[in-house]
Amino acid sequence: MELGHVVEIVLEAFYNPSALIRPYLFLSELSRLQGNFPYDDKVHAFYVACCMEDKEEKIIGFVDVDKRDGKKISDAPRPYLSDLAVHSEYRRMGVAKALVRNCELESLRWGKDYLFLRVDKGNNAGLKMYEGLKYEKQEHPYFGVGKDTTILLKREFDHEEKDNIAKRKDRVEAAEPEESYTYVI
Repeated sequence: MELGHVVEIVLEAFYNPSALIRPYLFLSELSRLQGNFPYDDKVHAFYVACCMEDKEEKIIGFVDVDKRDGKKISDAPRPYLSDLAVHSEYRRMGVAKALVRNCELESLRWGKDYLFLRVDKGNNAGLKMYEGLKYEKQEHPYFGVGKDTTILLKREFDHEEKDNIAKRKDRVEAAEPEESYTYVI
């Protein structure tokens, strides 16, 4: 996977860095993602969404899902979806939902019937999407307290949903942007 392309999408989605600070943030995020990379890890996965553009595969979205135990109060409960980011040109096309659905499938593979995530309370588009996907706000002693502006969300899968999620293919397809094919690997 081209982590450099993923870092560019993450920077675009979560930061608005000045030209002076951008190289530092790029290296910092690259180091963080390399440290998290799930080399043969059975309790951690990365998913990317790609499309074909000019006969070349282009990374347009990314998400991380993790079941490893947290070690401190600021760690979210597990399994935990994080770093959901989609390139600005491909937003509102179903790419983020496809990435989330793969994380839900992974959570079920791990024997869990729920999934946690955090979202900034000012991210109205994200909050709307998660609400539509049946995620609900959870109380937490750290998130949303003091200077932390994030909200902890959780989705619990009922029996019928578990069956529906389990029937999905390993690759979840998203909406097709014009003349390109978007999928999750």
